[in-house]
Amino acid sequence: ALDSDLRPIRDAKLWCDVEASSQAERFSSLATEALRSRGDGRTWSVTAGFTAPKVLWMIENEPENWERVRWVVLPHDYVNVVLR
Repeated sequence: ALDSDLRPIRDAKLWCDVEASSQAERFSSLATEALRSRGDGRTWSVTAGFTAPKVLWMIENEPENWERVRWVVLPHDYVNVVLR
């Protein structure tokens, strides 16, 4: 999560961080419901390692940080920003 000056707002949450497990479960349930509402019997599994649950975790647990976010990038993208 970067601010408008491309500075990190907080330490990065890497793929192995499972703190957003409950958010991932909600994403999975909503996605599965959406598929089933279209007659599709598949399920969609979102893990805590995905970016979307981590963003939702920040919104819910660190709203003061989320207010400052301008860009959400993956670690390798941030390295490219720094090297430019």
